[in-house]
Amino acid sequence: MVSLVIVADDCGISLARTEGIVHAMLHGLLSHTSLMVNMPHSRYAVKLLRHHGLLGRVGLHLNLTEGVPLSPTGSVPSLVMGTMHEFLGKDVFRTKCISGKIDVDDVYKEVTAQLTLFREYVGQYPQHVDAHQHVHILPPLVPTIGKLLQQHGVTFVRAPVQHVLQADAKCVSCAVISRYAAAAQVYFRACGLRCLDAFVGLTFCNDVYTVSDVVDAVKVQLALGATSIEMMTHPGLTDLIVIDSFGRSTDRPCEVAVLCDPLLRSRLSHYVHVVEFDQLLVSAILDRTELCVEKNSN
Repeated sequence: MVSLVIVADDCGISLARTEGIVHAMLHGLLSHTSLMVNMPHSRYAVKLLRHHGLLGRVGLHLNLTEGVPLSPTGSVPSLVMGTMHEFLGKDVFRTKCISGKIDVDDVYKEVTAQLTLFREYVGQYPQHVDAHQHVHILPPLVPTIGKLLQQHGVTFVRAPVQHVLQADAKCVSCAVISRYAAAAQVYFRACGLRCLDAFVGLTFCNDVYTVSDVVDAVKVQLALGATSIEMMTHPGLTDLIVIDSFGRSTDRPCEVAVLCDPLLRSRLSHYVHVVEFDQLLVSAILDRTELCVEKNSN
């Protein structure tokens, strides 16, 4: 049966989002989360995950667009706004990146700093990495980020390749992301990194999704030949403190409710195994062992 890994982005971005993620890991189908180490509540997130024995299920959520860089002031000028030591934001960053105005040396410095702090927090480099607003699959950055992740022992990297039926193609930017991701997936794999071959999450496009929406999205990927699937989620508790509307949205606790709904587990079990990344590695080893045994018997 096909494997599905469910990952919550943005751990550490706020207290409420972090607590909602941990709740869904403890009481729902959430396989993993990814940590934003440059955000103010990242230390709290690590403490909470460690307290609940979940630290082995946390990866790195690379962030080059929101908040403050970890790199020293003045050391990554192409990533920040003028003399302000703050990231550019999603839209400006993407525009500058595609037009060749982001210095890959600055990206190298900041990604290295985030990998290093993750190791300080967790005790090892991350097993899996994804990125805030998918910046890691922007074409000018892929070679630098791919090589860095490989050098730091990362095993899995997200490739948000969501093959969609025409009726599901709601968002032009999501289609662009999926196209960039398909090219990045080839490069990442050439670096020795593992990418699951299909993705769920882009077509939700900030809509409130239901159990049926999740199951239907997974079934589309299966119908198109997926052998492994990653699902991106953004659960959280109600957060009235954060500035951005995404964090304050009632969609965040709705995602917690869906992930913790026993019906989701029951319905998905007919189509996929919900697993952790470690289980994918074990499965790959067993498959190779069986292949060797079969060859030897012949």
